Amino acid sequence: MHKIEVRQMTRGDISAICRADNDESESFVNYLNRQLDFQDNQECSALLALCDDQVAGYVFMYYQCRWGAWKDRGLPCICDLRYLKNSAARVSPRNSWILQKSRHAV
Repeated sequence: MHKIEVRQMTRGDISAICRADNDESESFVNYLNRQLDFQDNQECSALLALCDDQVAGYVFMYYQCRWGAWKDRGLPCICDLRYLKNSAARVSPRNSWILQKSRHAV
C-alpha cells in the first residue's frame, strides 16, 4: 500500500519539485516562486501531491481565472495540473493511466 498525501506547497518544496520534474532552471524556480507569491496573496491554492514521501505532482487552483476566455469573469480555474512521470512507478498501472489522461484533458 502506498502512502498518498496532498498538502499545501511551500517554498521549501521547490528544490524537490525541480528535481522530480527534471528542471532545475532559474526560470522554473522563478515560476514556482511566482505561483507561491499568488498563494501568499490568497489568489490561488498551490497543492503538492506526494507518493511515499516523493513528489508525484502539483496543481495551482485560482479562485478567479486570470487568463484566456474566462479572465475577469469571477470563475475559478486550474493552472498547471502536473503529474510527474517519474512517479508512475509508485502508483498502479490503472491509476497511472487515469492520471496521464487527466493531465492531457486540462
